Amino acid sequence: MRIATACLTMLAGVLTLASPANAAHTTTYVYDGLIDDYCSLGDPDFLAEFPELCINGEPAILSVTFRHDEPIWDNDASGCDPETGEDPRCRVSNFTDLVDINFSPTVDLDPDEVLGFDHADFLGRFPCTDCGGPGPPYIVLFARDTETGLRIGVGANDPFFELGVGFPDGRVYEDSGDWIRLPTVAEPKTAVLLGIGLLALVLTRRYRSPCRLAPTR
Repeated sequence: MRIATACLTMLAGVLTLASPANAAHTTTYVYDGLIDDYCSLGDPDFLAEFPELCINGEPAILSVTFRHDEPIWDNDASGCDPETGEDPRCRVSNFTDLVDINFSPTVDLDPDEVLGFDHADFLGRFPCTDCGGPGPPYIVLFARDTETGLRIGVGANDPFFELGVGFPDGRVYEDSGDWIRLPTVAEPKTAVLLGIGLLALVLTRRYRSPCRLAPTR
């Protein structure tokens, strides 16, 4: 019994050292504007002026992905009450680790080509009684594709966000929309560690001694 306890303690220690205090996750946000509508409807004026935004019937979709350790703050779960003034339970999440940006199929972008961005997001009620601006989610950014010179900007103009796409030849596409938050997912490393932990739990319940390699005498 002592051996089994020691082995369990060792396994728990290994898993603790291998796992971060807060598991890493990623959340992707997709800009929901009018490009998809124009492209799917085959708007002739749009297709003639901006063929790069609808290639073979596929609309250009802007998405950004952030890596974060803490979950998106939930003001309902925290008991936030903005009516009481400055309630520390009323917060927003500000992610700074931008790991991916996509404007496919128009251009392939890299996070290093994002020249500036700001992110804020939360779940549940608003953290203040006088919060302004569009969102949540709230994301503004400016990026420039180094290969083509194409520029992409998203600004906030309550109650919507405004997308602007500047082409090297001087054409500018603009529309209004919102950001859509996709489900947060665990990174592969986190999922593997979780699987190891679940396997250890199964073995612990199945055998009296999880470190036993052969039947004891």
